[in-house]
Amino acid sequence: MGRGKVELKQIENKIRRQVTFSKRKTGLKKKAHEISLLCDAQLAFIIFNTTGKLSHFSSHSSVENILERYERHVNALKINGGESGSQGNYALECLNTTANTEDSGR
Repeated sequence: MGRGKVELKQIENKIRRQVTFSKRKTGLKKKAHEISLLCDAQLAFIIFNTTGKLSHFSSHSSVENILERYERHVNALKINGGESGSQGNYALECLNTTANTEDSGR
């Protein structure tokens, strides 16, 4: 038997919110590490908590190297008019969709 659905809304209690943030951040790092090992993927993520404290993870190289690679890729897409292959277009489309979703959620 599985777990029931959890209603996603901001946790009002600050202590519970911090505990949940910490646990989910750890889980996210674990999943990121697993996908990088299983699929030989390079990935990085950056998280700022509510107090502005920075947390980050990178699979193979530093976060800075992965961000530089991302910027080169995006610049190449701009120069080529967005036609550097379907995988690049898909990645850019995902980023745009994520940005639009975050904007509408605020």
